[in-house]
Amino acid sequence: MLIKFQSDNDDFHDRLLAATGLGTVTGAYRSAAVQFPGLQLQVRHLEAQLNEAKRENAVLRQTLYDARDAAIALSERALQPGLDSLAERYLQSDYVLKSWSTSLSPHFLINHVSTPVDEAGRVYQVFEFSNEGFLKASWKPDGSDMQVIELSNLSLSFIPGKEEGTFSLEFFPA
Repeated sequence: MLIKFQSDNDDFHDRLLAATGLGTVTGAYRSAAVQFPGLQLQVRHLEAQLNEAKRENAVLRQTLYDARDAAIALSERALQPGLDSLAERYLQSDYVLKSWSTSLSPHFLINHVSTPVDEAGRVYQVFEFSNEGFLKASWKPDGSDMQVIELSNLSLSFIPGKEEGTFSLEFFPA
């Protein structure tokens, strides 16, 4: 059976022939019809992937907005003098810092610099995070007498240790 397509759209026919690599418009239409179900399935799959990427992007965008809001809140809090009384209790020299951790994903910690003991017998450490947060602190080599020098875009939690006179330090995004 011979089917002849009559159309005034020569530009479309030329593009269809070029896309299929065939020599007749009829063959090109037939080839396009055969490929259509597979291409339609592929388009649906790609649309599903795109929608998932959009949802993930929305979640990440909300995380960034929350981090920005928290940073603003922390910077406002940082303008207030001193740390709270709970933190001051653990910064006394009879308490020893046993460990530190972060509730941020590991990839957020971008730099951790520790300097050797200086003439005053103190170790200085700087923690830098990808949200432009940082903590500069010093303490004695045994972990006691911690002093926060500078804190930006982070919140600290002083967690009492299981051993008497010890504590851990945890960083949170601001």
